[in-house]
Amino acid sequence: MRKLLQNWYITHAAEKLEKKAKTYAQEIGVRPSRIKVKEFKSRWGSCSSSGEIIYNWKIIMSPNPIVDYVVVHELCHLGHQDHSKQY
Repeated sequence: MRKLLQNWYITHAAEKLEKKAKTYAQEIGVRPSRIKVKEFKSRWGSCSSSGEIIYNWKIIMSPNPIVDYVVVHELCHLGHQDHSKQY
């Protein structure tokens, strides 16, 4: 039962996060090479230098403003790979 519920969350997260990422990416003017969902132990998302963004599926259990923040945060890394002042 636990695995079934987890699979539902992963599928739902992939749909929701990809839709949000595409919407915000268009607004920001960036283009991720790929959007994926998986489980991280200690982070909500990551952005690779190749433009791939990976979100933790567990984030969809957070309030929408938090989900939106993380989606936009990772998209912004497409312009700046670090957390410097330029970011």
